[in-house]
Amino acid sequence: MKKIILLFVVVLHANFITSQVFDHSIEKISLQLSAKLNTYKNLKIAVYPFYDEVKKQSLAGGIVSDDLWSNLVNQAVNFNVIDRETLNYYMDEHQLNDDGLINPATAKQFGMLIAADAYVTGSIRIFATYIKLNIKAVDTETGTIIASGIGRLPLDYETASYLGIKDWREKKTETEQNRSTNPDCATKKLGDFCFENKTNVPYQIRINDINSNSPLSKTYQYITVFPGDTQCFRDLPTKKYNANIEEKMGGLTISNGNSIQFYIQTCEAGRYVIK
Repeated sequence: MKKIILLFVVVLHANFITSQVFDHSIEKISLQLSAKLNTYKNLKIAVYPFYDEVKKQSLAGGIVSDDLWSNLVNQAVNFNVIDRETLNYYMDEHQLNDDGLINPATAKQFGMLIAADAYVTGSIRIFATYIKLNIKAVDTETGTIIASGIGRLPLDYETASYLGIKDWREKKTETEQNRSTNPDCATKKLGDFCFENKTNVPYQIRINDINSNSPLSKTYQYITVFPGDTQCFRDLPTKKYNANIEEKMGGLTISNGNSIQFYIQTCEAGRYVIK
């Protein structure tokens, strides 16, 4: 029983830390916006729902919008934020749904109807390990942007579940396949390149640096990729390489003139499929 209680406490603590980091990130982005809004006098602000990359309002966008709204209320000095329930009442009254506020003309017209001096809107874009958030405050009358903010919200399994993000694990796995395995890749400017063999014969891959001034131009590196397998060159410096792709038949290597050139990008893992 003690072990079960301990595990339960650990899980709660992990979720609490995740929530803290996520909330702190939204607070920092909100501060970017409120610092600029506080330079104005007596602004009345409406916070609209956020939309995703396909211009649709989502559960994640709604949660981020609500959290930002709460932060702006606490950070307001020279501006006031319209109450969320009041905003929803006006939207119902004018038969306007969340997606309707994505249209700039409708957003401006609705802002004038509720006597808002400016409205806050934004977009989210979901990546494997973070959510990119763009926010802006728009003058209702002129349509000009009077304040803006941008930032990243950390994303892990707990946060993805909380935000209702589907297929998060699959997206993360796909992204990790295209990333270097070296934790120091950014400072050392290293990357990987992988070869996937979808044929029925093994291949030997031989690479050399194209830069003739480099020692690697005369020193070859080899990997052997068997059918259905994937092998990688790890920790290559960021530059251009030439790769010769040769069949292996028994103890012999048969050169058929097949070669490619690739460029190593910092912290990325390129991929070539042999078919």
